[in-house]
Amino acid sequence: MTKRVAVLSVAVLFLTLTVWRPPAFGAVDCGDPVLAPKHQVGEKWTWTWTDERGGEISEVVQAEGDLTQMKLANGDVAFHDKDLIVQFVKRPNGEIVRTQSVEPFVLGLRSANPTVGQKTLDFPLQVGKEWEYGYFASAARGGRGNLTTYWHSFKIVACEDVSTPAGKFPAFKVEVTEVYGDRALPLNFPPTHGVYHLWYAPQVKSYVKRHYEPMPYWIGPAFRDYELVKFEVK
Repeated sequence: MTKRVAVLSVAVLFLTLTVWRPPAFGAVDCGDPVLAPKHQVGEKWTWTWTDERGGEISEVVQAEGDLTQMKLANGDVAFHDKDLIVQFVKRPNGEIVRTQSVEPFVLGLRSANPTVGQKTLDFPLQVGKEWEYGYFASAARGGRGNLTTYWHSFKIVACEDVSTPAGKFPAFKVEVTEVYGDRALPLNFPPTHGVYHLWYAPQVKSYVKRHYEPMPYWIGPAFRDYELVKFEVK
């Protein structure tokens, strides 16, 4: 009897593993991993700043091959891979912006556009998942344009409903901690780190909200909250 029960248990486990399927977009179960979306030409998202007029627009203009091309409001075209990581940006004047590895730091990337190569999502998504990303850039905070390291730690802390002008969506809440300079320094003196949150809605195939926590670190017009106001997906 013991052997029959053991064999049956193994059979049930095997059946469970073989019939699993990733959840469909639009019907997300927060308990299951969510894979990267597949974009189609014509899909479009519009966000607005919550503190003033203006915002951002992103539209899929090419979705064939290994890279998806998204045109931004400023005329730039961002080339995303299948995991939504920007591999390079083509500016209106034809200039190509790429990242360059900087030794000996494995996580280090040097770029004129920090969004290039930045891994803000790590598919498949699941609550509790964590990852890191770092890059080198001119340190505007230092006042002299010195090359400085920026580290980002990501963690999916929840899956919750979030309301935006575009509607209410179940979304993964991603907590992001940015550390400026040497990570060995205390995180409270001087103000070398900041925290913000992103909400990614699989139903929308994009982020629907961003919120910077009120901290001394976030000073300047670049650090603005936004919300999705409209979108078109297929």
